[in-house]
Amino acid sequence: MLENGRTAPLLNLRWLGSGDIARFALAILMARIVLAEQSVASGFLTALGDSDEDLRALSRVILVGSVAGVIVSAVTVNVEKLVMPMMLAVTAIAAAAFVDSSATGLDHLPPFYLSQAAISFSAMFFLGPALVFGITSALRKGSGELLSFIVLFGAINSIGALSGQALFGTCIDSIATSSRDWVLAHQNALRLAAVLSFITALYLAVLLAIRIRRKLAEIHRQKQAPNAGADPFDRAASIKLQTGIRWHPPSVPSHTRLVLSATAAAGAILLLAAVWLPPR
Repeated sequence: MLENGRTAPLLNLRWLGSGDIARFALAILMARIVLAEQSVASGFLTALGDSDEDLRALSRVILVGSVAGVIVSAVTVNVEKLVMPMMLAVTAIAAAAFVDSSATGLDHLPPFYLSQAAISFSAMFFLGPALVFGITSALRKGSGELLSFIVLFGAINSIGALSGQALFGTCIDSIATSSRDWVLAHQNALRLAAVLSFITALYLAVLLAIRIRRKLAEIHRQKQAPNAGADPFDRAASIKLQTGIRWHPPSVPSHTRLVLSATAAAGAILLLAAVWLPPR
């Protein structure tokens, strides 16, 4: 309230409340809630009767996956394509959480470790594009907005972490109180994490569709503009001027559409299975 009344506020609340930043903040919040799944996974190992050595092995696996995620994200991050890797990372978290929920004993530890490595990798892989997206959005408005983004990002991460632990902890306690089965309680909490991850991935897909629609609208406006007033650095206009051929945005190949459709169908099947199939 104090910042909003100042002529030169330290935090630009109007910018933080704008459409793009608000949608971005919601995506970060949802992803951070989902990442509380790893704390549920540690409790799940305890419910399955694991030893301290199993927990140490799990910690090492998470560390290796996190380091790998940071490295791969730093190498592959692309300022022009930030939403897609975020969506893929959350989808991988959803699939891994669903795999975790099917564990029924310590004989499932190898795939459990693999899924936890995938989650830790995806978490760090998600973080890079998220930071770049927020920082570039802030710098477009001026360096003064960078502090606002840092405050937003820190607050969202803290709120999401606390909310995720509270949500999954409440789910576990409520089921365990009624059924006296801690394994079943953790399985249901992991399935809830998988469902929330798929919802987050779908939400990021909506954000990606919005960005693509805006880009196509921008290309359409450039095509409608007179050639004389075209930006010399406008690639679409330069192609049209040099070749005389009307430029069209590239279309998605048929095999790519097939792969994306199969991925969407598999995600829908996993989502339905996570919701309706009873635990083993």
